[in-house]
Amino acid sequence: AEYMGGGCGFVPKPSLLLPNSIYLFNPLSMEIQHKRTGHKFMLPKASLNIEIISAMHFPKPNGNTKGEIIDPYVIVTVFDKLDKDNCASKKTGVVDDNGFNPVWNEQMYFPEIEFPDLAFVHFEVYDKDLDRDDYIGQFCVSLTSMQQGFVSIPLFNKDYRPLQHSFIFAHVRYTLPPKLGCIETTL
Repeated sequence: AEYMGGGCGFVPKPSLLLPNSIYLFNPLSMEIQHKRTGHKFMLPKASLNIEIISAMHFPKPNGNTKGEIIDPYVIVTVFDKLDKDNCASKKTGVVDDNGFNPVWNEQMYFPEIEFPDLAFVHFEVYDKDLDRDDYIGQFCVSLTSMQQGFVSIPLFNKDYRPLQHSFIFAHVRYTLPPKLGCIETTL
């Protein structure tokens, strides 16, 4: 996973999943149980609001230097469930003939992110074609390491090598649930 602050690395395991946690977590039901008291409750959810504002310098697909100008669109997927096929995904409209500086100004709202400590936000850019859309680039980041506010999201190719000067400009806002210690004291 890439961290928005630069560099890449791993995402630490949430304290809920550590062996010395005072909770038991059932990933199928998203239910938490306090080991000592036996009290059960649902894992609190987070929400995410992303505005895809614009982008710059999208390359032509497959390293081509000739051909038509691309018609880009962005897909944002939040991977927060065990079943990756059941995750929320949103798509911008297509900007015709503008891979240099496309503008969308489109809001995407993800109201119920089930396990924010393990959730990833995946950005993909495609070129709309009549027969099959061409892949342009991607970026993946853990929800809790995303910066809030205006962000410049770098793009990478299929091999996760940087696409030079290719960025998505967005505005990110999210709300995270309180930490489990805070939840326990309010129950």
